[in-house]
Amino acid sequence: VKRLAANYKKDQLHGRYESYHANGERYITANYELGVLNGEYAERDEDGSWVLTGKYSDDLLDGVLEVHEGDSRLVQQKWAAGKLVELEGVKPFPKTPEELRGELAAILAEPAGAEYDLAADALAPARAAALRRLQAYRHLCALPWKGMELVPEWNDLCDAAAEVNEANGELDHTPPRPDGFDPQRYQQGYRGASNSNLCVGKDMAGSVDSYMDDSDATNIDRVGHRRWCLNPPMRRTGFGVSGRFSAMWSMDQSGSMPKGLDAIVYPPPGWTPVDMFGPRHAWNFGVLRGKAPRLEDVRVSVRRLDERWIPAAESLEFDHKGVAEGGIGTGTFVLFRPVGVVVEPGAAYLVELSFDGGATIAHSYVSGFCAANGADALEAGGED
Repeated sequence: VKRLAANYKKDQLHGRYESYHANGERYITANYELGVLNGEYAERDEDGSWVLTGKYSDDLLDGVLEVHEGDSRLVQQKWAAGKLVELEGVKPFPKTPEELRGELAAILAEPAGAEYDLAADALAPARAAALRRLQAYRHLCALPWKGMELVPEWNDLCDAAAEVNEANGELDHTPPRPDGFDPQRYQQGYRGASNSNLCVGKDMAGSVDSYMDDSDATNIDRVGHRRWCLNPPMRRTGFGVSGRFSAMWSMDQSGSMPKGLDAIVYPPPGWTPVDMFGPRHAWNFGVLRGKAPRLEDVRVSVRRLDERWIPAAESLEFDHKGVAEGGIGTGTFVLFRPVGVVVEPGAAYLVELSFDGGATIAHSYVSGFCAANGADALEAGGED
């Protein structure tokens, strides 16, 4: 600031305030009442082409804030008592990070007084932890999670699937019978493997993180494991493990489709804890209603929001875009992986999707990242 013009009352800023850039162009125009910002506020860059206008009430942004670059509007925001309530017509954060993390912590925590029949199933606590991890992801994505249950028979079939895959030393949904393997147990393992997500290198709870990642070269074109995890009608499942191999029963439709659910989005609108997403994860928008989008008509923009919630002028680039049609879980999934995503508390992005070649915006939302909810950080592992 080269120069400013201000008024004071009782040694506090009071009345009109003006500051200027070194080149003499106006920088900030505001109004103070005894040191507190109140009323119209404007900010300009050195050549006057970038202009921010808004309003303060008791030192807090309140009302409409707009940023223009020349004749173009860069962003419109709405504020209420210092809280961002709308960005480009979108309610950006349905919940605060604290609210979300509190809800997830309650889901992930072992229920007080939980009792397990370890004589009948020594893995019961680990299976329950895996189910809670799955439920947390489903709650994050606004999908049904309450009342989900483990089916003992499916747990055993998933154990058998893991045993067969361990004996063969590889993941296979239609595994051959290992030499010397009990024929009856093999048949159970085959059934389990053909109805399950499969993973290697994780415990059962950690395998859910792998299924939700699903972004390696062999899976990113369809993210099938993720889609089964986020299948809205899923109500029952099973988990099994043998050595480094594990399985999750996936093909259940015993629940009901929630009314009013139009899309399955991950990372979802709002906040996502940093331990539930990674910078190389594919992003998805699963369309449940209306005409399925065609890849040639899809346009995607993912723009970083700065500390003032102003989107970058250009979208991040993408190293993958695709459309995965039905047949796995529910819906047609638009898949995209932006390059250079920062997954750290406070980072946020404005996502815009067009399904008509860019003529109109079909969906827009804000995805941001908040502190981890206390679960283990993501580890390396594979799934099939």
